[in-house]
Amino acid sequence: MGDIADDINEVFSLQSSIFKAIEMLQERTDADTLSDVVIPPWVIQQAEGLVFMWTYKVGMFLSFSAGNGVVLRKKRGPGGEAQWSLPCAISFGGAGFGLDFGAACSSSVCVLNSQEMVAHFGGQHVKLALDAQACAGPVGRSVEGMLNVTADEAANLDAAPCYTYGTSEGLFAGAGMHATWVTVRDASNEDYYRRQLSGPAILGCFGHEAGEMGRRHEEIFRLHAALDKAGGVQRAKLSRNNTAEMRGTPF
Repeated sequence: MGDIADDINEVFSLQSSIFKAIEMLQERTDADTLSDVVIPPWVIQQAEGLVFMWTYKVGMFLSFSAGNGVVLRKKRGPGGEAQWSLPCAISFGGAGFGLDFGAACSSSVCVLNSQEMVAHFGGQHVKLALDAQACAGPVGRSVEGMLNVTADEAANLDAAPCYTYGTSEGLFAGAGMHATWVTVRDASNEDYYRRQLSGPAILGCFGHEAGEMGRRHEEIFRLHAALDKAGGVQRAKLSRNNTAEMRGTPF
């Protein structure tokens, strides 16, 4: 039983989630992928934060969902360049009732367009909502909360609080009341960073301190590099031991 528990903890560890986030980001910012899951550079440029989420949901009149994820905050440096915080592990779940049926697992990238939304995911909250949602099966794109627009169209739009790009496997449909919660995974963060850090403290870690952590955890460095590339910034050097030179349009 101990080995099984260790395996489960490893799958849901922050380190494992960071590697999955890198893969997910590359898949959704690759111009060779389908257009409905490509995240344009301007979306990353205007973002105040990102959340990578993996969700499992099942229901038959009563529905239950659970998942884990990673949230990062962005700020702009003196020259307007993007700086990304350390990744923070979160978990979430929910329950509902109504005309719910099916089972599905999904992966999503949530683009947060305000610091309020970043704080929302970096703390603890509960939401009660009346909604209707569906995702196609066996493999399809989630239709809940997705916004697909071109750069030209974006100029005529006010930014929504959050854009979601997701894929789903399985079938789930429903309409009813759903209560959801999000919380910071303190134990996972402490296990990874080897010290106690609150969600806001992790999301407030930039610059030299974040760079030092990137030198100790290569996956953080790789995630930051992938975020820069997704936003249209090219790094001249990809080295954990040196400050990478940034080239491209600051954002």
